[in-house]
Amino acid sequence: MDAGDWIGAVTGGIGAITGVTGIVYAVKANAKSAEATTAANTANDLAREANRYADEASTMMRGQVARETERHDVTWSGGWVQPGLYRVTNQDSEYTAHKVTVRVVVDEEVQTEYREQIPPGAAVELSFPAAAERLMEERRELRRQRERAARTAWMSSPADAFVGRDHCIEERATWQTDFGTPKVWEPKQRRLATLGDLE
Repeated sequence: MDAGDWIGAVTGGIGAITGVTGIVYAVKANAKSAEATTAANTANDLAREANRYADEASTMMRGQVARETERHDVTWSGGWVQPGLYRVTNQDSEYTAHKVTVRVVVDEEVQTEYREQIPPGAAVELSFPAAAERLMEERRELRRQRERAARTAWMSSPADAFVGRDHCIEERATWQTDFGTPKVWEPKQRRLATLGDLE
């Protein structure tokens, strides 16, 4: 083997070592590249999740601001429409009340009604059979008092003014606005109320 062969063999060996080393580094580089790709995909997934949370937070904030600045002026009124039938009405001309619970207590008789919606001008009617019976008794009592007063030459008795005016009525309505803001209507308890028209 002459010098040229040696040089060729050495150069070939060095080339082979360099090639093997290159392959090793290429494999390591591919592994690192795969790790980097996995890390980048994970980072992208985290970024997408963070964006989703940011969108949810933004939506919640917009909803909160909308609820706080919402104009919603539902007003209610309650009263007897016939003996034993009490009506609570949404008096507003524009706003609908949602998820409405109306509770009325007449003396110790309690009635509660739920409606998914009560539009402007609509009402909930609650039945009070005991109050209806009591009103009929009070009407009879008032007639008897007036008949006694007429027989004794009195135009009317001072007691007439008090017949049937010793009842207590409590009203309460809870509802939600269009944006879900909870509201409550609870007027002052009415004492010395009647159960309807006495005459």
